[in-house]
Amino acid sequence: MRLSYFICLFSALAEASDTRAPRPFGVKSSLTHSDNTAKHRSHNHNLLDIPRGGGLPAKEANLVAPSPIKVLGSGEGILKSITRGGGPLGYLLALFKDDKRQPYLISLILSLVYLYFFLNKEVDCLSYSDGFCVTNFVDGKCPHSGNSHLWSFHEDVIFTIIGIALPFTKYGAKDLTTANRIAIPGIIIAHGILHWWLSSHNCAPGPANIGSATTLYSIFVVALTGIIFLAFSNFIETGTKIPKIIAMIAAISFAIIKLTVDSGNGNAIAALFMASHLLVSFVGAFYPGRTATKLTGQTFIAPVIVSLTEYLKCDFLASVGGHFWYDFFLHISLLCSLLPVE
Repeated sequence: MRLSYFICLFSALAEASDTRAPRPFGVKSSLTHSDNTAKHRSHNHNLLDIPRGGGLPAKEANLVAPSPIKVLGSGEGILKSITRGGGPLGYLLALFKDDKRQPYLISLILSLVYLYFFLNKEVDCLSYSDGFCVTNFVDGKCPHSGNSHLWSFHEDVIFTIIGIALPFTKYGAKDLTTANRIAIPGIIIAHGILHWWLSSHNCAPGPANIGSATTLYSIFVVALTGIIFLAFSNFIETGTKIPKIIAMIAAISFAIIKLTVDSGNGNAIAALFMASHLLVSFVGAFYPGRTATKLTGQTFIAPVIVSLTEYLKCDFLASVGGHFWYDFFLHISLLCSLLPVE
């Protein structure tokens, strides 16, 4: 059941994000040589000549490669699709040569490893509660004044202040949109509020708080998914209609909530980590927007590794600060998206 939700999730993402019908290989582009030259010059920051508009890498300047997902779903079969020129394998190898997209592919691979263990392994750790590795979690509760949820809230407040101030300093990017200026500190403080709420309920909300917990969690899921699609991807830049983007956000948010909350197994947050990592990595590798920079991708690898450690080696992580380190590295990555593009 878990796996089926994620298959639907990424099928919807792949289908909705492809706004143009791919041109078959071997069909000449209508662009003239001078047009291609100008296009190359306008995107000389990209080793694959992949425009910010989400075009796909071509073997030659006058060829346009179809989406690898469309190739795999074209009915030809995976083997034939991979072996023919410009197939998914060649596409992925080309992406690995792109120093901007490479770190997102690494994060995507690590996130798929997380998915495997999430589907096949239960966490066996006394410090693990509702998807978090909690320091000082003893006998099913934690002290109000000394736990990793509270420490995470404190650092999230600090990172939020930095996120608000950074765009107005000489170190911030000058071309940030208002949406990005609001979204980054907004998601950080929302993350912090969730930690504060959990700390105030002994790090383990009981059945009496399940209603408010579910509401808070659902709002957070929708907000996080919305930020990934509206502020992190290039869907708007490539002309994807706003209603379609909203439909994608709604469908994926529903799938995540349905998968996690309704399962009732206490792994809602762990599943959210996994889903958000998969989404960010997928979008950063295949549909990167302005904020999906190389530095953001490189630093995003760290929280993905921490989340994997949190799930597999919670005893160790709890002894050195628990989930505190996830927030620390995640918010550094988020703040990197506010810096000038490399």
